[in-house]
Amino acid sequence: MPNVRIRGHDIEVDVRTELEAHDFERPRWTGDKLIACSPFRSESAPSFFVNLDGEYAGTWGDSGAYDSEWASGNLTKLLAFLRGETYEETEEYLLDLYAPQVLTDDAKDFRIPSLNTRKVERRNAESPKRYSALWAWVTRKRIGRLRYLGAMLTVA
Repeated sequence: MPNVRIRGHDIEVDVRTELEAHDFERPRWTGDKLIACSPFRSESAPSFFVNLDGEYAGTWGDSGAYDSEWASGNLTKLLAFLRGETYEETEEYLLDLYAPQVLTDDAKDFRIPSLNTRKVERRNAESPKRYSALWAWVTRKRIGRLRYLGAMLTVA
């Protein structure tokens, strides 16, 4: 099986088997290439190819593409389109099928960053003047928290 690069890892993927699971219009399978009509648009003459083996295995090209985004790409991009998934979902699928150890290794390297918390000072009677009358009332009534006009006041 040829190597395909997925998330920085060279993974042995059976490109032919992955593509045979999908229907192509007027396909012609050769030893190292699939030639067919483009799966991205309707056409009568084949203008699409996928390299099945060798250094460029999994890469594809579409000579009749209207958009440069879909003129060429890699196996993951093609399978994402054919499977109706996102690029990341297709990467997960391929890694899970052909190299599950990569997913577990990536999970081991994943660390949740620590949160930086800062101490919030309590407001006191020297709050801005617009809250001074409210602050006096809150302290007198011994109300713990009061949301008033979008401001949070805390009684000490």
